[in-house]
Amino acid sequence: MLFVCEKRAALDVVFHRLKQAGLDRLACLVHDSQEDKKEFVFDLRDCYERWGKNDPQLQHEQALRQRTADALSRHVGAIESFERAMNMVPAGNADAVRKLVRRLIALPEVVDDVSPKVRERLPTPLAWDGQRDLANRVTHFMSQRFGRPSLSGHPFALLAASTVASDQCYASVERLISDAQQRLDSLDAELEAPDTLLEDDTVLADGLMRAGVAKSACECGLAHNLDTLDPTSSASLELDRVIVQIKSTDAAYAEAARVAEHWRNPLSREDTVAALHQAKLLEGSFFKFSSGAWRKLRRTVRERYDFSAHAIAPTITSVLEKLAAVYAADDKRAAERRSAAHGLGITDMDGFIATRRQLAEQSAMNPSVRTMVEAARASSDPAAFMLREARPLAALEALAALWRISILPTTC
Repeated sequence: MLFVCEKRAALDVVFHRLKQAGLDRLACLVHDSQEDKKEFVFDLRDCYERWGKNDPQLQHEQALRQRTADALSRHVGAIESFERAMNMVPAGNADAVRKLVRRLIALPEVVDDVSPKVRERLPTPLAWDGQRDLANRVTHFMSQRFGRPSLSGHPFALLAASTVASDQCYASVERLISDAQQRLDSLDAELEAPDTLLEDDTVLADGLMRAGVAKSACECGLAHNLDTLDPTSSASLELDRVIVQIKSTDAAYAEAARVAEHWRNPLSREDTVAALHQAKLLEGSFFKFSSGAWRKLRRTVRERYDFSAHAIAPTITSVLEKLAAVYAADDKRAAERRSAAHGLGITDMDGFIATRRQLAEQSAMNPSVRTMVEAARASSDPAAFMLREARPLAALEALAALWRISILPTTC
């Protein structure tokens, strides 16, 4: 490329800029075509010889150019991937992502906090666009006729579809209202009681949850031992120790049962004790085959135990000892449960442990249950408090059944 300028200063500036860019080796500055001819020829020869040979600088420039080209290719690839994603039409949509984003930007901001449970019930954009005209007409009709901003504002939106579609819709609604009023009337005493958490604005689901939990706690005896719900209390720490011991006895029983798994029809506890006593007396005797008692014992055990499961058949005494070990382990774990239940003043230890675990989980996840447990522990008589909370369970369940049949979930 030839660059000609009338002013020498301009040529010097351009050459200086090329030099700053590292291109001075590829440029030749000529101010006088006669005086600078020799210098121009020599510079051209040197430049040709340098670029025609294995010049390290040339390799560096080529590597730099390759890196730049690779980086540009990666960026171009990212842009192409973005363009493909924006032009893709997702499942359940009629428009590409780019158009959906533009529509989202153009739409007004959503102020209502719609829960994920409600969102998953919403129609897909494809289904919505297909019914857009109908939705607009319904919205306009609701606004003109009932002064409601949307179909969800109509009272019928609170009713189940089966109720609205009934041939006697109004009669059904009137009957349901009467039934609901009767159930609410049965709750008046509980709502007016000063010593209960059930109030007029209590959510039906929360009331049901609290009453059900309270009933379970009363039935298993947990209501008398609410301190075991506090992980730091001495009662809770002692119960955890007992649970570990119970699990240990359960593991020992499971191992004993595994060892004695080849008993097809195990003897009873009493028969096992008697048979084991006879086996220890007779099996080692030289005259055992002449004993009718031994022959009967041997025949009975062989009928009930699978000796074919062993490569070498065990002795009668050993298989009876295995069965006796199962009964001993079972007795030990039952005794451990009875001892723990007696200390807590309950009868069903397994039910107590399961209810305690469930109540602890529900208290952690449900603020309503947690409030009830804290209030019960703070009261002078926690068991009586939980009993009062369990009292309205039947009425709440009847009201919830009515709601499930005809009306969407709401507050009681």
